[in-house]
Amino acid sequence: MIIDFCCICGVTDNLHNHHIVPVSKGGSEEETNMITLCTKHHAWIHGLKPTSWNNHSKLIVEGQQKAKSKGKHIGRPSRLTDDKIEKIRYFREEEKYGIRRIATTLNIGVGTVYKVMEQELIF
Repeated sequence: MIIDFCCICGVTDNLHNHHIVPVSKGGSEEETNMITLCTKHHAWIHGLKPTSWNNHSKLIVEGQQKAKSKGKHIGRPSRLTDDKIEKIRYFREEEKYGIRRIATTLNIGVGTVYKVMEQELIF
């Protein structure tokens, strides 16, 4: 049941809709499978002696794996374009920039620069 207050303490701020049966365990998105909790009590429920039913980290991983198996993309959209790959190559080989300077210049992560370098065999 989705309501406008925490069903444990009655607080009306920072509310979350908690799945009684997690979606990754076959639960539905229907209102009959949800309760409304404040941030404190939502964390409290997930912190109770973690099991496969209430361990928040495991439930997130399971949900992401299910989404990936259905072909859905998980995470931020890539900001890496062919143009940026060419710029990485140019900055590394011609300008002799370091990894961090390349990442900062192109507004991408250091790990992304390393990944491109491995794929393009740029060192």
